[in-house]
Amino acid sequence: MDFVPWHIDAAKPRPLKFHTTMLDSAATLRDKSLKAAPPMAERKPSKARPPPPKGGLKRTAPPAPAITKAAPASPKTATANLLQTAVEKLEARFKELKRERDALEAELDEARARIMAMETARTDAINRIDWVLDSLHNVLQDEQ
Repeated sequence: MDFVPWHIDAAKPRPLKFHTTMLDSAATLRDKSLKAAPPMAERKPSKARPPPPKGGLKRTAPPAPAITKAAPASPKTATANLLQTAVEKLEARFKELKRERDALEAELDEARARIMAMETARTDAINRIDWVLDSLHNVLQDEQ
């Protein structure tokens, strides 16, 4: 198989339009750049830097470095520190989940107690209704 460049059609070899378009745009840019640019605004004195002191710049001591943890002595120490940090995060998450579980268990216990009270009230209401119906039934039988 013969090598055919991607930009040339095998049946009609011709350059891509991209090249001519690129040349046209370059000529347009060149023509535009020949036009005079608008003048720049003058710099205001408030924006200008103050002149340097006559004695030259005074060097000051660099600020004291912030107190940080000492760099780990070895990769094993760095890995141990990362593991310790991960363990601390997991322990904190575990404690948070335990608190949430305890709160949910307390809420569940309250809901169960409320359900039990409602079931008791329902049973009492049904028993009273049955008593009233039995009483009315007895009254009707006694009248007959």
